Amino acid sequence: ETGFSGVTFPLVEPCLENVTKLGFKRIVVFPYFLFSGILIDRIYGFTDEVAARHPGIEFVKAGYLNDHDQVIATFADRVREILTGSNNMNCSMCKYRAQVLGFEDEVGLPQESHHHHVEGKGVTAPGSNVEDCDLCTTFCTGECRLREMDQHGHHHHGHSHDDH
Repeated sequence: ETGFSGVTFPLVEPCLENVTKLGFKRIVVFPYFLFSGILIDRIYGFTDEVAARHPGIEFVKAGYLNDHDQVIATFADRVREILTGSNNMNCSMCKYRAQVLGFEDEVGLPQESHHHHVEGKGVTAPGSNVEDCDLCTTFCTGECRLREMDQHGHHHHGHSHDDH
């Protein structure tokens, strides 16, 4: 099961709650990240909370990708591809690389972020600093970010998202 710790849903906590209903005796939580930080803390924090509510299930918090040999080898491959000009996107059905129904006009265009509503916020973004938060205690749950989205509307920022 896949859960998300930031902008995308389903979030980690409800995802883990769903997994507890599947009858497993052990649940392994593996953050698919290269670096530590607030999102890793959030994943592990929600894991601890769900584990406390389900003492009959063992929750294993696996490490994130970090500097695993295969990750480093992949980075080295990508650098070699850049140096030789052979760096292509590695997805065979990516809408920027192949014609995909509904995205015909985007073939060949540069890939762009679709999270521009949170870009550039850094440590001032809601949910990025537990020390300044009135809603969080031991780890950043992102609750203030979710509340801000509810109050102000997720896409209330002066442009349309009709194209995606």
